[in-house]
Amino acid sequence: MGLPSKGKAMTDQELLKRITANSEIFSGKPIIRGMRISVELILSLLAQGELVEAILEDYPDLELEDIRACLAYAHAVIAHDSLSAGRPYQDFSYDLRRFPINIIPSPLMGEG
Repeated sequence: MGLPSKGKAMTDQELLKRITANSEIFSGKPIIRGMRISVELILSLLAQGELVEAILEDYPDLELEDIRACLAYAHAVIAHDSLSAGRPYQDFSYDLRRFPINIIPSPLMGEG
């Protein structure tokens, strides 16, 4: 099982538009749709085993697509990561279609 989809799934590029940065919020760290909810927080909760349903319940302004956007953002950063510290990270024009965003298993979620 994975993240349920409601209607037509957003493309990865549409998902990434949900991730913004504002120097006035969390010193410019990536945040979700301008809210005071960081990508880092959501990824940390997922890594700790928090269920998607619980995150959405605890943060009622979040939408399922926001969680998918966090995963797409993390993949984008890792896909362009390099052990070469001198190489600047600039390009966000990659193809994320190869990354299955619906990878979080949850026993409480139905099949789509």
